[in-house]
Amino acid sequence: MKNAILAAAIGAMMCGTAAADDYWSGPYAGIFGSGSLVHHKFTEGAGLGSVTSNHGDYGGGVFAGWNWQSGMMVYGVEGEAGYNGHSETVVGIPGPGALTSDIGFNGSVRARLGHQMGMALPFVSAGVAVARLDSDWPGMMNRSATLVGGVAGIGVDYLFTDKVFGRAAYDFTFYGKKTIQYCPGCLMRNSISTHTFKIGVGVNLN
Repeated sequence: MKNAILAAAIGAMMCGTAAADDYWSGPYAGIFGSGSLVHHKFTEGAGLGSVTSNHGDYGGGVFAGWNWQSGMMVYGVEGEAGYNGHSETVVGIPGPGALTSDIGFNGSVRARLGHQMGMALPFVSAGVAVARLDSDWPGMMNRSATLVGGVAGIGVDYLFTDKVFGRAAYDFTFYGKKTIQYCPGCLMRNSISTHTFKIGVGVNLN
């Protein structure tokens, strides 16, 4: 009888501990601010040459997702929507001479995998990224294009309370190559990648 009671007590304690450790399961949402290094290569379509611009950008956005937790492993899906607020004028481009461009609206859908370490959740992520490229050839015309590429990232979420967590993360995004036609025979190939650092705060909604 004593052994049965002891076994039941140990089992209850183990179940309670497992439930208490399940901090991350369920839906969540949050906001973030970001700073980016943008690598943008312009290549003139007729083979006249290319120019590369490296410049800083800043922005912010929102994220939302759903986690599943199994023991200490946490996996899930997350969507993100953001806006970058800086435009860059690049001179010395073969053909147009100068172009002003910016990546404004952007977003991603990705899978995440993390490992709970106390109140912290280090994670890696990877998925599909999209962005809107606005480009202005002074004296000619404006053009917009949709960029599609891939994103991979690392980061850590940290629980401040049972509902509120902070986030620090880094993403590398590669949008591939996109050719824009400004006029008949006026082609410019754009190759863009970004290194983005983000700080955010989120809420567990379960």
